[in-house]
Amino acid sequence: MKRRLLNDSEKGLTLLESLVGIMVVAVVISLITPALVVGYASRIKNYRTDQAIKLARGEIDRVRLEVERGNYTNLPPTLGQTVDRFDLDSQVPAPTPNPNPPACPLNATAATSVTEWCAVDINGDGQQNWDLGVQTFTSSTPAVVYQQVRGKPVAFLMGVRVYTRAALISGSLKPYPRRETASGGLTSGQVLSLPLVTFYTPIVKSDLPTSRFAYCELNNKIQVTSANCN
Repeated sequence: MKRRLLNDSEKGLTLLESLVGIMVVAVVISLITPALVVGYASRIKNYRTDQAIKLARGEIDRVRLEVERGNYTNLPPTLGQTVDRFDLDSQVPAPTPNPNPPACPLNATAATSVTEWCAVDINGDGQQNWDLGVQTFTSSTPAVVYQQVRGKPVAFLMGVRVYTRAALISGSLKPYPRRETASGGLTSGQVLSLPLVTFYTPIVKSDLPTSRFAYCELNNKIQVTSANCN
């Protein structure tokens, strides 16, 4: 009996061709994998930063509303009512370690330190698995406003810093981060030592005779150039 010859369509790949094909696929995968990993990590970092910005702005809005309502008992920890305590950059250190942080917002009392903070779960896997930590603090109030409202904290600078969980448990926070934020890249180490975002803003009760002056005076404390408040 004659053996049937295979036509071209029935011929398979040789071992060498198979190895070459595997090598080509491996090279392609090795080239695109780092880009995919970096892209994925960048999306996670951007998502956390966006959430941090929303948290900071939300806390500022909450405190501003409390002041407008005349509720001065649920405000962030203060530097104290000492003259000229407005330099939030140099006077407020990084948060202190806390293995069991309270949930936000932080219910501050007269004894609450500006280094205390609260935690937020942003992905819904439980408060015990919190993701971001929020440090809030306020300055003293300008003396001109005190003369009008009997010492109530109705005008002050407010600061907000939002850290990642990894940073708060790393033990490597920069003692006085000032206005630095973790924007130097994924592998720079900044995300373990600096906040994701830092905001400073004036909070002023809007219905006072001195509201405009107080806002201008406080805003000058955080701006490079100063406006004329007269």
